[in-house]
Amino acid sequence: MQFKFNQTILNSLSERMKLEEIPLTEDLKKKDSLSKEKKIKNKLYKSEKIERVVLTEILTSDSIENHNGLIYPGECYDFPIFDFMFHLFEEGMLAVTEFYLLRKDKSYLEKYIFPMKELYQEAQKIPEPMPNTFEWIKEFSSGHGFFLGSTKEHLPEIEKIFKSYLELWIGYVEKAEPIADPTLKDSASNFKKKFCTVFHENVSDFDNLYGNFGEEWTERYYREVIY
Repeated sequence: MQFKFNQTILNSLSERMKLEEIPLTEDLKKKDSLSKEKKIKNKLYKSEKIERVVLTEILTSDSIENHNGLIYPGECYDFPIFDFMFHLFEEGMLAVTEFYLLRKDKSYLEKYIFPMKELYQEAQKIPEPMPNTFEWIKEFSSGHGFFLGSTKEHLPEIEKIFKSYLELWIGYVEKAEPIADPTLKDSASNFKKKFCTVFHENVSDFDNLYGNFGEEWTERYYREVIY
């Protein structure tokens, strides 16, 4: 079984906007684990309104796959950060998609969060919805993404709801106008920096990157690729 989430993002974005690949050093593009049992692949892209599209893929010798990444708005925009994480295990899969907020005033919520409610309700019908128990993430979370501990049989449903979230988010990007208010622009920029700092400090090392790829390389990955 192969995941298609990274390719879905790349295809969907490429159909709606011009993407430019951001160069990475060869060792950050592709890296074998210390044991040679895992391989990580990374790609970065940008567009007129998007600062960075991060696509990470982790493969193991037994074909278990992980796809995850983040998409950041450009410095003149304040649409939400798009986050996704999909982990395939022998016994099932973990599926996460969330929009992280750069502001939380009423107009921002009405513009970006309220349209997510219908998708959220649909996602909750896929077994099994799980609560997000990380307190530190709540400052940024929309509260309307999905966090599912599911099985491989539900992969088609998960792919479908993921595509719906992605299409909604791309619509936000297409309609986005540069921030005119300097105060709001600074606020969005500072909040994005805070997001990267907080996530780097708190995100659990779910894939055991430090153990698999070494501390020095993993810190470079977090600093130069994803955060």
